[in-house]
Amino acid sequence: MPWVRMAAEFYDHPKVAKLPSEYMLPCVGLHLLAICWCNHQLMDGHIPEAQVLRLAGDLTLLLPDGEVWPLVKALVDVRMWERGNGDYIIHNYLKYQPSRAAVLALRESRSVIGKKGGEAKAKQTASNLLAGSQGSSQDTALANGLAKSCPGSGSVSERLDSESTTMRREDAKQTASNLLDGQASQLASATKRPTPPQSHKKPTTPGVKVVIDAYTVMFTAAHPGEKPNTTGKDGDLAKRLIQRHGQEKVLEVMGRMFASHDPWIKESGRTLGVLSSQWNKLVTSNGGPPARGDRTAGNAAAMKQAADFLKATMGHAAEDIFA
Repeated sequence: MPWVRMAAEFYDHPKVAKLPSEYMLPCVGLHLLAICWCNHQLMDGHIPEAQVLRLAGDLTLLLPDGEVWPLVKALVDVRMWERGNGDYIIHNYLKYQPSRAAVLALRESRSVIGKKGGEAKAKQTASNLLAGSQGSSQDTALANGLAKSCPGSGSVSERLDSESTTMRREDAKQTASNLLDGQASQLASATKRPTPPQSHKKPTTPGVKVVIDAYTVMFTAAHPGEKPNTTGKDGDLAKRLIQRHGQEKVLEVMGRMFASHDPWIKESGRTLGVLSSQWNKLVTSNGGPPARGDRTAGNAAAMKQAADFLKATMGHAAEDIFA
């Protein structure tokens, strides 16, 4: 990436001092933006008129008329810019900034040097792998892996131990170099350890399903013909309650909620959110005496079913919750 060269004493340059005071700051800003744009686009200091407008942006809040051309005229008058053929030219741009030809030549030279360095490293690696038949077993195995990836080439050890063992060491080096050319990527792929798959499954808290199932049974018993609308948020809430109070206590207090005759609890729908918010009240209260008509003969069996479910999951009798 090209860099812009800017003298530290630019602020005190005579040309900058000659700029009109009302235009000095926007002129300097436009000038610096133009240098950066030319450097990045390799324009050798030439700025098309259309690009001048884009660099200036909206000047309505900065200048009375909101026009960029008074700024351009001021830059031309002090010879920081020059008029060109349909464009403007930054004065002495190539004296301080790199030319397009120089930047492209530098990029090409770096590319060539990098390519040659990669080839030399690959050949040196091949030479180290097969520097004679007395190489280490690990080197020979790596070289054999390259050889096997070439159809019909056979293993390196077979060629070295066959009737051609009189082959000169330089020939062996050249053979290894030929095998390695174009096969480096295959060697990297063969030796790269696969990344084990990572599991993103969240750990579950034991008892969440039991609590949700118990809630469903109790809700159905308290509201015959209706089904609770439980979501993932209810599961998270049940998890937090279990972690805080334990599964058995959650089931017990849940039973108290459904047996409660508190008007607010009844009208709020007896959700798990109500269970959490009214926890302290439910723990310290038995819910008060049932009002006449709260328990009809039609749902008595369903309430008994909920009590049986609690007994099975809690490990002790729970009919008293619904008594």
